[in-house]
Amino acid sequence: MMSEKSAEQRPTLEQTISLGHRRLHPLLRDSYYLSLIERRKRFAEAVKQVPGNSLRVLDVGGRIQPYRPLLDGRLEAYIAVDLQRTELVDVLAVGERLPFAEGVFDVVLCSQMLCYAEDAPKVIDEIYSVLRPGGALLLSVPAILPYHAENDRWRFSPGALRLLLSRFSRVDVSPEGYSLLGACHVVAHFVDSFGENTLLQRLVHFTLIPLINLVGKRFDNWSRPDTSLSNSFFAFARK
Repeated sequence: MMSEKSAEQRPTLEQTISLGHRRLHPLLRDSYYLSLIERRKRFAEAVKQVPGNSLRVLDVGGRIQPYRPLLDGRLEAYIAVDLQRTELVDVLAVGERLPFAEGVFDVVLCSQMLCYAEDAPKVIDEIYSVLRPGGALLLSVPAILPYHAENDRWRFSPGALRLLLSRFSRVDVSPEGYSLLGACHVVAHFVDSFGENTLLQRLVHFTLIPLINLVGKRFDNWSRPDTSLSNSFFAFARK
């Protein structure tokens, strides 16, 4: 049974939905702005490649569900699995042991969750199992991002992604931005740590971080096709 303390710490439904909206529509002053706008583009493009209007979708690591709105009007069911309980989570489970039968989902979303898994290949095996033949995995993973949590375990190159997804019949891997955008994102993340909860940090949020983000967004194509500093990669995989 959940304690009163843990219940108080759980975000409300409104807070969770607001956080998901902020991930889907980040503000220019957000230090993760550059990665998030590129990730939204990749998910939006991938969703257009998925046929059908009665989709059964599984969100692995789905406590916030920022990309669920991209599927509005096309859902029969949307199931969220996570180890951290929020008002949007349907099933508490780890990705290495998904409690579903084989071949029951048309689409699996997995955004920036795989880096926390103890056994990343096992998570992919489980996702493959629960997808129906012809089903699609939409996967976002970090490549170069600052370490930020004790259970932050993995980073992935395009070659690693293709190896992990080798059982799938089709795998398309693309960067979530090129090297200039990646470098700007890391710098924005770094300066965001200046003077936490102080006037200095507020000044940075409204001046320096927006400037860095504008440079990364405006001039990233100058670094194309270099992906050596890309922060994250996106994979569209068809079973």
